[in-house]
Amino acid sequence: MTHDEAIQFLRAHQPMTPTDQIKDADAQTYNEVRRFFLSSPDKACIPLFLNSFGDGDCFGVYQLVEDVIAPFEAGAVVPHLAMSLRSPHRSIRYWSAQISTRFPSFKLIDALAELLREDDFDLRYASVTALEQIGGERVRDVLQAHRSQEDDDEIVELIDEVLKELSE
Repeated sequence: MTHDEAIQFLRAHQPMTPTDQIKDADAQTYNEVRRFFLSSPDKACIPLFLNSFGDGDCFGVYQLVEDVIAPFEAGAVVPHLAMSLRSPHRSIRYWSAQISTRFPSFKLIDALAELLREDDFDLRYASVTALEQIGGERVRDVLQAHRSQEDDDEIVELIDEVLKELSE
């Protein structure tokens, strides 16, 4: 696989087909693209990967995309995360929230706070986890404001744990 082929594949899959509909060849190629950029890092792949997450998990490959993005400096990743956290695609928002835990930045607080208003448990949970990594007064204020609106006991418990940590 060449650099141009890898970039072209990602550009053509924004986002990928849902896992339950994806062709095996496309899932295999996606994994090949991931491995290519793991061994040949290029900042150009960051926004393309962040916006490639389709519904599902691409047979476990989405969990491995973080390894491609993790070595980059926060300055190269955070602006793209701030955008992908606001994607119209739920799957992109979810995986971006997961990756945000590796890049804690005050620049992500507003986008992560928006995810707290989602009906989706996983999105809210991932958002609280990412906010926890950022920490600080502003995060504490966001979580305190959301806590009274949260109706899931597990997320309330997580928020309480984070608020306790932030007050210590």
